[in-house]
Amino acid sequence: MRIILASIWLTLEYAFKAINQGGLTSVAVRGKDCAVIVTQKKVPDKLLDSSTVTHLFKIMENIGVQKARCEAANWKYKYGCEIPVDLLCQRIAAISQVCTQNTEMRPLACCMILIGVDAEQGPQVNRSDPAGYYCGFQATAAGVKQTEYTSFLAKKVKKKFDWTFQQTVETEITCLSTVLSIDFKPSGIEVGEVTAENPKFRILTEAEIDAQLVALRDYAGKALRVKSGT
Repeated sequence: MRIILASIWLTLEYAFKAINQGGLTSVAVRGKDCAVIVTQKKVPDKLLDSSTVTHLFKIMENIGVQKARCEAANWKYKYGCEIPVDLLCQRIAAISQVCTQNTEMRPLACCMILIGVDAEQGPQVNRSDPAGYYCGFQATAAGVKQTEYTSFLAKKVKKKFDWTFQQTVETEITCLSTVLSIDFKPSGIEVGEVTAENPKFRILTEAEIDAQLVALRDYAGKALRVKSGT
């Protein structure tokens, strides 16, 4: 029994480490009337068409997530309605947890961040991990330097959490840029969003991302001038 338990704990540890091997980080934040996810975008080969490389996927019209399309489709077929965001996350966590109960199965080496707008609870951000743990978040991160991102977001959320869509996007891009100490180009990140006004999951175009980056730089420039008194 001890050997089996040790084996399960080791495979879980390796699964969590494997999440960071891709070298990517995703950040999700729930605003006052929206939920937004921002993830890094890396094209491994210059010959690849960058528009075909993505880490954000649409599950249903009102849910964006990186995996679980099959579970969402089965729910709609069985019950005739879209699956609530938190229940989809719970279902994926249950599948992940089953893999930790059998020594012949490998834990799923992936962390799912799910955003959507619930008809009763409004904007939602949920996350599940290889151990089968799932929870709703005001803001969360997954991937490389997760601890640093979480610490940054915790300070921001502590001050204010009822952000508008614009403030939510700016906070997430600032979080990624600050922790990695780089200035992103529109082709370097992906932004997915759902709002209470338009609950259909949508991925922003590079032109829209560029507009967000320009607005963020202008805001940072004004803040710097005010601070310096010029």
